[in-house]
Amino acid sequence: MNHMARNCGGISVARLIAALAAFAVSIAACALLLVTEPEPEAALREAFLLKVVVAPVQRETLAPTERLIGRLQPARRADLKFEVTGLVEERSVEPGMTVNKGDVLISLVKDDLQDVHVDTQASYEMEMASIERDRRLLKLSKKNQLLQANEVARLEQLGQKSLSSVSQLDAASQLAYNLEAEVARLQHSVDTAGPRTSLQRSARDRAKRNLQRTELKAPFAGTINSVAVDAGDTVSINDPVLTLIDAKNLDLYLEVRGEVVANLQLGQIIPVELDNRILQARLQALALDPDPLTSTHAIRIRLTDSLARPGMLAAAVLPLGVMREVQTIPVASVLSISTGADVFVYLDGRLSKTPIKLGARVGDRYVVRSGLPDDVMVVARDVAAMSDGQSVTLEQSS
Repeated sequence: MNHMARNCGGISVARLIAALAAFAVSIAACALLLVTEPEPEAALREAFLLKVVVAPVQRETLAPTERLIGRLQPARRADLKFEVTGLVEERSVEPGMTVNKGDVLISLVKDDLQDVHVDTQASYEMEMASIERDRRLLKLSKKNQLLQANEVARLEQLGQKSLSSVSQLDAASQLAYNLEAEVARLQHSVDTAGPRTSLQRSARDRAKRNLQRTELKAPFAGTINSVAVDAGDTVSINDPVLTLIDAKNLDLYLEVRGEVVANLQLGQIIPVELDNRILQARLQALALDPDPLTSTHAIRIRLTDSLARPGMLAAAVLPLGVMREVQTIPVASVLSISTGADVFVYLDGRLSKTPIKLGARVGDRYVVRSGLPDDVMVVARDVAAMSDGQSVTLEQSS
């Protein structure tokens, strides 16, 4: 038993020594790791440092434009009407047909108005003949009046020698009075010849115009857009019967702000975008006095293009004032423009949130009115997740 105890005691001591030795080795290994391992906080900090893209504040000259969309309309449009009442005799056109200026489009029955024209022409000619007759008669009556006055004077010189002389004088005097009345009547007819001729002429001309009005003619070359009557229909004065449009020349109507109008003038060439094409149009009309309700100015831009049609959408590119040597930054660098604009300025590895005042936006850049010096860099994008004073590093451009 004693021998077995001694053996067990020896084994326990040996195991204890071995365990102590293993523990000592572990302690040494840990110490070695502590000495050789890099600083974990520095590596972690470097791994989470935000990389940013920056851009310089620039000075440049800008020529901004404003793009406005509108619908093309015919340059000319006429809702044609008859000026006389009548029965439609012939309709010569259909919607979609092209016509020339002066072409007869619709005609009315002419019989009654033709008769009126013939009557008034005859009355005019008779009046002219009567006036010419009265002029000749007036000359003759004046000669007779002069002769009769001489006869009365001769009889007065004979005196009251006999009853026959008295009777002759009375008869001669009566004839002289009659001739004087005839001269007065004829003189009045000749004196009023002008007004009476004008009345007859105007009646004749009016009848002629009414006869011509039985034919509805095209006031300009264009395209028939609609026809509201057919042969056999009765039309009244000012009833719309036909619509004619000029589809070759089209106008783009727009309402623009005052600062846009300040850079426009009549006849100016304006680029117009239509079906992915750029057309050169001309400013045709410009209202200098704005609409009192909208404070906008109406403009009309005319273009001619074989592929353009009324009703198509087109966009005019209108010039604004040239801005020379203004300070600009990328649009994506602005944090907010609702309650005031801010940008992040990059200074020695840190961000500084800086309030600024913005001007107009031109393309992908904002004009800066104040708040930034020229020699700084601003964060160019992804600014929503950044904060003032944040440490960052610059992203290397590829």
